[in-house]
Amino acid sequence: MIDYALRRRFSFFDMESGFDSEGFINYQNSFANETFNTLIERIKELNKEIAQDKSLGKGFCIGHSYFCNANDCTEEWMKDVVDFDILPMLSEYWFDESSKLQRWENILHGVFQFIKNIYYMLSYAFQTLNQENYEDVAVESFDEMYDLLAAILARGIGIQLKQGLYREYINRQEELTVMRGKINMPETIKNRLVRKQLLTCDYDELSENNLFNQIIKTTVMMLLRNAKVKAEYKDDLKKKMLFFSDVDTLEPTSIRWSSIRFQRNNQTYRMLISLSAKLYRRQVLTMTAKWKFIS
Repeated sequence: MIDYALRRRFSFFDMESGFDSEGFINYQNSFANETFNTLIERIKELNKEIAQDKSLGKGFCIGHSYFCNANDCTEEWMKDVVDFDILPMLSEYWFDESSKLQRWENILHGVFQFIKNIYYMLSYAFQTLNQENYEDVAVESFDEMYDLLAAILARGIGIQLKQGLYREYINRQEELTVMRGKINMPETIKNRLVRKQLLTCDYDELSENNLFNQIIKTTVMMLLRNAKVKAEYKDDLKKKMLFFSDVDTLEPTSIRWSSIRFQRNNQTYRMLISLSAKLYRRQVLTMTAKWKFIS
């Protein structure tokens, strides 16, 4: 409430939070931090509720300045802003509405449990993650979901390499000086007609260059191109890819995920392929959003 004498002598205009301003959006994008993005979305939702509150209104919305001028967007800094700036203010706003205050405290604190909850859900879906091979991944703190998935994928590929990459018979046709497999008579006759002393042979070869390994390699290449994945996880994945030198990559849009079938010899690939599918779908959603705004 402003004194009417002041109202008559000055001009006033409303200043809204700048979360949707071009400057703040560029600042937010510079961090490339999913937790920070989620936190900002929750603050926007909080501001909507504050603006609709009859005892408060737009003038009490949370400003963007609380989240500015940070050199490094760490989880510790974000938690400090929530615990020592935002929540104390909300406790004054809703001192007589403890349930509303508690609800928003849970929502804001839940932002920092998002990535950990993803790991718990994956552990529930894939019992492999509960084995001791993944213990250090379980206790590690991740700022980005992509880092979590890259760490799990790198560990899973490492375990698979120790067991040996899945191989299956691939049909090949090749021109050879000696017979291998069976002779392809029509093609061999064509060779004779042009005076080529070669046999065209059809044969089956046990190869690592199959759909399962191609999906794994394609997924890793997507992660290596993703700016949100930290260098340490990229380096780990690059080392694993040295063992995939004879494996081709695929066009991700050509993969028919629903047609993939597992059997006894490739059961250990189930989690790796499922993670690859999740990463691919998330990448598609992200790109769709970028096309709308910017996925």
